[in-house]
Amino acid sequence: MEYRARPGSLLRASCLLAVTVCAVALAAGPSLAGPRDTGVAELTHDVALAYKPMRSWKIELPGESFRKVSGAFDLTAAGGKRYDLEVVGSGLHVDTDGDGALDAKVEGKSGFLRFKGDEGFSYAVRLVNGATGWLYAASGARVGKLDGVRITLIDQDGNGSYADFGKDAMIVGSSKSASFLSRVVNVGGTLHHIEVAKDGAKLTHEPYTGAAGTLDVAADFDTDAKLLSAIVRNKRGDVSFDVGRASAGLRVPAGRYTLHSGRLGLGDSVVRVRTGRARTIEVKKDERAALAWGGPVRAEFAYQRSGDEVVLTPDTVRYYGRAGEEYFDWKPFGKSPEFTIVDAAQRKEIAKAIFTGC
Repeated sequence: MEYRARPGSLLRASCLLAVTVCAVALAAGPSLAGPRDTGVAELTHDVALAYKPMRSWKIELPGESFRKVSGAFDLTAAGGKRYDLEVVGSGLHVDTDGDGALDAKVEGKSGFLRFKGDEGFSYAVRLVNGATGWLYAASGARVGKLDGVRITLIDQDGNGSYADFGKDAMIVGSSKSASFLSRVVNVGGTLHHIEVAKDGAKLTHEPYTGAAGTLDVAADFDTDAKLLSAIVRNKRGDVSFDVGRASAGLRVPAGRYTLHSGRLGLGDSVVRVRTGRARTIEVKKDERAALAWGGPVRAEFAYQRSGDEVVLTPDTVRYYGRAGEEYFDWKPFGKSPEFTIVDAAQRKEIAKAIFTGC
C-alpha cells in the first residue's frame, strides 16, 4: 500500500510541520572546479587570516564532525605540535602549551581548550563527554577580508588543516551558516578562485574565468517560513555556496548542483532540510536556473491499523517537498497537520490521523 499525506498544503497548517516545511532543493551535478587562467598571475592576491577562538560556538556547520580524543591532540598541520593528554577517571588532563606538562583539566560533560605554540600559534577545541568517551571539534576559525568582505575558515573535519576543500567549512560575509570550503567564492557578486594555506594563515585569490550563471531559489519558493540557510555543492563537492539569503539569485560557476543541507524558521520554530530525493538543478552559462520547491509536501509513513483505529508516530513520518528535498528534526508549535491514509490500489481513503499535541 502507499501511504501519503493528503495533497494540499502541510505548509499552510498552523503547526510548524506546515509553516516551515520548505527548504531549497538545489541539486547535484557534475564537478566543476572553476577553471583558472594562469596568464593572469598579476591579478593573484594574498589575504592574511588571523586566528579567532570561539568559546561560545554559534556557527551552523554543514557537516560537523567530532573526533575521538585518543593519545594526543595532533595539531601539526595547523602549525602547532602534538599536545599530550591523560584520561583521569572521567576527566582529561591536557598539555595545552606543548612543554610536556599537563596544565589543564576538563571535567563534566563538556569543555573548552585553547592550545598555544610557537610564533603565536593558537587553536581552540570544543569537547563533549559521551557514551563513547571524550570527543572534540574545532572551536575557532581563521578570519580575514577579501575585497572588504569578511571570510571565515573552519577546520570542520578537525585534522588541523584548513585546506580540505569539500570537507572544511567557510563563511563569506556575516552569516552564522557555513558552506563547505569552496574553490570558487562569490564576493559582492564577483567570483574568485581561491587556494588556502594548510595552516590557514593565508588565502590566495584570483578572478574566476570559467562559465557562470545565476542560481535562483526565491522565484518559485512556496512556504510561509523564512529560509535561514541553504547549502548547495557540486558533484565533486569542492564548489559550495549558501544561497539561502540570495533573494535575487546568486552568480555561481556553471554546472549541476545539489542541496546538501539547510534550515527554515518561523518565529521560534525551526525545521532542517537535507538532500532526500532532491532533483539536480543545472546552471548554464549566462542563464538563470530557477527551482520549484517547498509545498505541497508529501508525507510517507508506516502505521498500525486495528479495526477502525489507525496509529502513527512522528518519528516514522518522512516529509518530501516538490523537488524531492526532505525535511526533518522538527521543532514545531501549534496544531497538528491532518494525515489521510489512502489505499494505493483502490485509490480509496482508509482513515485520517493527527498527532495529539504538536
